[in-house]
Amino acid sequence: MEICKVFPGEEIGGPGFVAAVRGPMPWTRIMPTGGVEANQESIRAWFEAGAACVGMGSKLITQEILASGDYSALAEDVRTILGWIGEVRGGKASVN
Repeated sequence: MEICKVFPGEEIGGPGFVAAVRGPMPWTRIMPTGGVEANQESIRAWFEAGAACVGMGSKLITQEILASGDYSALAEDVRTILGWIGEVRGGKASVN
C-alpha cells in the first residue's frame, strides 16, 4: 500500500487538510509530518481527520532528551503516544 507523506503538515492545513483530501478520495493514505505534536490532542486531531499514520521528529526526540541521553524517558514517551494512537483508532497501535 502506498502512503503519501505530507510535509509540513501543519503549514499545509493541519488535520483539516487530511480530512478535506480524504473526503472525495477516501482510499488515500496520508502520513503528516511536521506539526504533529507529542500530545494527546494533536494525535487525536490527526487520526480523527483520517491520517493513516503520523511522523514525528524533533517534537518527540527533543534536544533535551538527546543532551541528557535519557532514552528510557523517550521510550516511555513513545509508549504513551502509541497508547493514544491505539485509543483513537479503537485498538492497538503498531510500529512498522
